[in-house]
Amino acid sequence: MDEELPHYKADKIRLHLKTCRDCRREIESLQLTDNFLAGLTEIESSDGFDVSFWDRIENIRRNGRLWSLNTIFSFRWRYYYASALIVILIVFSIMFYNRNPVPTVDDEIISEHLELFRDYEIINHLDLLENWDSINMLKVKS
Repeated sequence: MDEELPHYKADKIRLHLKTCRDCRREIESLQLTDNFLAGLTEIESSDGFDVSFWDRIENIRRNGRLWSLNTIFSFRWRYYYASALIVILIVFSIMFYNRNPVPTVDDEIISEHLELFRDYEIINHLDLLENWDSINMLKVKS
């Protein structure tokens, strides 16, 4: 695109662009971006910008930290903190909402027959009653 490649490499790329639709779209996008940026006027930095910029870099290097409490609690970070707090509140509200589940049909049946379930010993030995017909036949024969 900038004609910085040697001719043999540029020819290979041109040949590839003839056959590859995706790469052709990508190069067209890059050309549009390059044309747009070329049309912008260059912004001149203010007097002393370079000096103040490098002074700030030197302060960071000297202090050994990039972050300070002022940058962490600056106004622009408040939106991130508020968003994180909202997400946390939503997660906790979902967790506590699901903490008390809605009764199921089985729960309703148990509550309707609560007197039967009070005798847990009988329920615990219900497996013995699975063969009730066979036991009853033995009783009749004897």
